[in-house]
Amino acid sequence: MDKQYTFSLEELAFLLNYKDNQAFAKSLLQIVYDELKETETEKIFLTAAHSLLARNLITFDEQKQEVFPKPDVEILFNIFNRPSISILLQKIDFQNDITITGNIYNQGDFNISYQSTNGIVHTIKNLSDYELYTEAKNLLQIEIEKQNINIDLEETLPNHVVQEIGNLITLSIEEGKNILIENGVKPSHAEVFLNDIKTTKSIYSVMRLDTQGNGEVISDKGFFIIETAQTQWILSQLDDSTIFGLSQLNDNVAFTLSQLSNTNFENRMKALFIS
Repeated sequence: MDKQYTFSLEELAFLLNYKDNQAFAKSLLQIVYDELKETETEKIFLTAAHSLLARNLITFDEQKQEVFPKPDVEILFNIFNRPSISILLQKIDFQNDITITGNIYNQGDFNISYQSTNGIVHTIKNLSDYELYTEAKNLLQIEIEKQNINIDLEETLPNHVVQEIGNLITLSIEEGKNILIENGVKPSHAEVFLNDIKTTKSIYSVMRLDTQGNGEVISDKGFFIIETAQTQWILSQLDDSTIFGLSQLNDNVAFTLSQLSNTNFENRMKALFIS
């Protein structure tokens, strides 16, 4: 299997439609096309098929008069369509007012990543287990920096405070401090954290998506990173799913459950792949 595949929007929609994922195929086409008639969609798919044939990604069976994805592409789209595990990665960049998303999918011994930064070109990569964590950081466009806030800050926050973290950024220091203290944070730690997140540049989230028996998709496993002008903070889920750990993102700390480094980033990612 090749390491990386790049598809146009139309090629990806064609392959998804072939794999009986018409809903996703239709949503992709709607990115650039208005409401399409069936004949118009057929023309788009025909053009996409010719392109994929020219790139040797599908074959044409003259007897059956049908096209078939090459075996490697078939494997790729089997994972893409029905992964055993699906991880959603997102970066909200407040400075540039953009949102970046990517996905990592797992099925048995296979891992792939998927990302489209412009909605037109779509990239799918075949990953080894050892490449998962580097690729996760690539999809997030994050680098773990040396911290500028020299404080051994480690606290726990209940889930409802984490969900409202955006509001803490907009509140006055005193108001935010009261909320954190009420939820068990040391006053000195609360003040340091609140002063720092006033300069938030980006917020990252890494969440596992699980589909329930009724078709509902839930995302109750994961972690968040807040990147400010001074440092990076990790909100990582503890065993109690209603509590999150708050610590600095640091390459050179003595690692605990709630602190993150490159090594611990991998550990938090690894936990998302455990059923």
